[in-house]
Amino acid sequence: MNATFLNEKCLYKQMENDLDAKLMLKFKQGDRSAFDALFEKYKKPLLNYIYRFSGNAMMAEELTQETFLRLYQSAKAYEPRARFSTWIFRIATNLCLNEKRKVATKILSGKDGDSDSDVETLSNGHWSAAPDKIVEQRELQALVQKAMLALPDKQRAALLLLIQGGFTYKEIGSQMNMSEKAVKSLIFRARQNLKQKLSKII
Repeated sequence: MNATFLNEKCLYKQMENDLDAKLMLKFKQGDRSAFDALFEKYKKPLLNYIYRFSGNAMMAEELTQETFLRLYQSAKAYEPRARFSTWIFRIATNLCLNEKRKVATKILSGKDGDSDSDVETLSNGHWSAAPDKIVEQRELQALVQKAMLALPDKQRAALLLLIQGGFTYKEIGSQMNMSEKAVKSLIFRARQNLKQKLSKII
């Protein structure tokens, strides 16, 4: 009983500092501007994350929209049991994994709809003004993206959540329904696989 009380108290303290969770609670109460604020803050990070996972700009747009649709539909049942960012990226990760299973045959056939403009638009990087540097950066990014896409789905998702999302192992475990120990092992294998694949193409 005491342990439960302490856990709830700890959770409450954590939520006190989570401004995004407070915005979601305001939206739950009917404040549409709170949803708009969350949309503006998370649209680009989610778009980048999903693009890095799928390698498909159109899919990234669609799944980002679907993530916010799920958020919208879940508002009435929302309870701040974890950081808001952990919760919304869990939705995005589940959508990515489910969609990847659906379109596996299309990906294997090479229909992954990528383009240089997509890479530049969705990238977090800053491009050099020199044409030769732009080409080098795009080529390098394309190689890294190719290596990332060759990773098993769960390894890719966990690694992206760590290096791009900035989430802790514990938070990634919550997003992927895994133990913290399992996440560490998954990310270790992902890094080893990525290193091995990149050593062959760079």
